[in-house]
Parts: sequence; C-alpha cells; structure tokens
Amino acid sequence: MKDPKHSIRIVSKRTGLSSHVIRAWEQRYAAVVPSRTDTNRRLYSDDDVDRLQKLRTLSEHGHSIGRIARLTKEQLDLLLDEEGRPGNNPVPTENGGDSFIARAVEAVSAQDDRLLNELTNEAAVRLGHSGLLTRFVAPLAEKIGELWHRGEITAAHEHLATSALNGFLLTHIRGFSIPESAPVLVVGTPSGQVHELGATMAAAAAAHHGWRVIYLGASLPAHEIASTVLRHKARALALSVIYPGDDPNLPAELGTLREQLPDEFPVLIGGRCAEDYAAAIDKHDFHLLAGLDELYEALDDARARDH
Repeated sequence: MKDPKHSIRIVSKRTGLSSHVIRAWEQRYAAVVPSRTDTNRRLYSDDDVDRLQKLRTLSEHGHSIGRIARLTKEQLDLLLDEEGRPGNNPVPTENGGDSFIARAVEAVSAQDDRLLNELTNEAAVRLGHSGLLTRFVAPLAEKIGELWHRGEITAAHEHLATSALNGFLLTHIRGFSIPESAPVLVVGTPSGQVHELGATMAAAAAAHHGWRVIYLGASLPAHEIASTVLRHKARALALSVIYPGDDPNLPAELGTLREQLPDEFPVLIGGRCAEDYAAAIDKHDFHLLAGLDELYEALDDARARDH
C-alpha cells in the first residue's frame, strides 16, 4: 500500500509544530526530508510525522534539536524510553478532553480573561516554566492567530488573549532573582511589529535561563533599540517578528541595527514571520531562530563569547 503524503498544514496540525519550525528543522538540521510535487510543494509521509512528533517531545524535555535531529528512529525511541515516554501523556494538545489549550480557547471566545488567567496559572504549576512556554503559551498563541485570520474570532478576542498572556509572563519574569552580574539581553520588536507576545516569551525564557532582561515592548525604531543595547552593555539582542510578514521598511530597520551595533554583535530574530525576512537577516549576519530551543543555544553561545 502506498505511503500517504501530507501537506505541511496537516503535519503542523498533527504535530503541534508551526510550519515555520517544521521548515527550519528540515532546512537547518535535515530532521526530515519531504518529497516534492511538480510545483515544489512539500509532502510528508507518516514516518516524517511520527519523527517530528518524537523530536518535538524530546525538545520540550530539554534536548537540543541540533543534537537530536539526525538520530535514527531507534535512537529517538531509546531517548524517549529514558524520559519515561512523556510523549505518551501529552499535557495540553488541542484535542485532549481536559486540554489546557481547548479550555483556554473557550475562555478567549467568551472573552473571559479571569478564566484565561486561572488556566495560565494552572498550566504554570503543572507544566513548569519551560512547559508553560512551549506547551501552553506558544500553541495557544498559534491557535488564536489561526482563528483570527479565519475570521472565527475578532481582533478584540486576540487582543484580550495577548494582553492576558503578556501580563502573566511579565509578572513571571519579575519573580526571578537575577544577579546584577548576569549578562544583559535586550528584548523587543522592531518598528512596525506591534504584536509583542513572542518578545515576552523570549524575555521569560531568557530570564529563566539566567539572563538579566531589558524589555522594550513593541515597535521601536532601530536607533532606539541600538541605543538601549549600548547603554546597558548588553551581550545580545532578541527581536520578535510575528506580523506582518511583508513590511517593506523592516529590512532597512535591520540594516540600521547592523550599522549602529558592534561587528558580530549577536542579534537573535524569531517569530512566526521571521523567515519571511530571511534574506535581510542573513545579509546582516543576524541569527534566524526557529524556536525556544535555538534561543537557548544562541544565548549560551553569546554568554561564552567573552570567556
């Protein structure tokens, strides 16, 4: 029987990985090698889907995608066994009967910010910090974005969800005790990028990783971002690019950053639409990130630069 093939949209839905992450894992790490149609559209097999599901589970439990992407199926299964097969008990998925994601989407649809905050608190307790980001906030934001683009919820619903999650994560960051000697990371979004949840997630992840975060918020001109980096003697800059993916001014903003920051200064750029600006990001030797695991690796590299 012929192996069925699936579009990247279907694979994204089945694995819980965004299309951006799937493409990045494929292009950078050869995690899977999909076939192509005559029009160059990617098609994935059931084995590809199974492999991506395993890679996601392991990456959520602290394994670097750069280290596990080329492992064989048997090696991945062995790692899953060592982890106690956590993938057999996924905590929130869209389809789970008691899923945090499904309940949170209902709260957003009802514009019930109190319930959404309660669910976020519950997720933080049950999943821990890393799990909160990778298994609740990120997939919930992805789902809310999809519903908004399809017209199933309004901008008001999307803003309510973003505001609640942003507020929770910023409060969460303040709970970390970070020494003054810790390396400084400046976080924000470039001019024209008004969606800041990705930046807040990066800030929370970095604080948990031992960095002192200077959080700038959304849509700041490049010269103001660069000025903050230099004033605080930051060791790296993280920018989130979520929407839109076709801003004609953003490449020039990135060019201004390159001009005003020291040579080889680490500028880390991620988010749902970051890949749409890959040419400009590569041109200025900035780092295009596919997810939080790559953010952690880039922060470790930046931290080690002066040691």
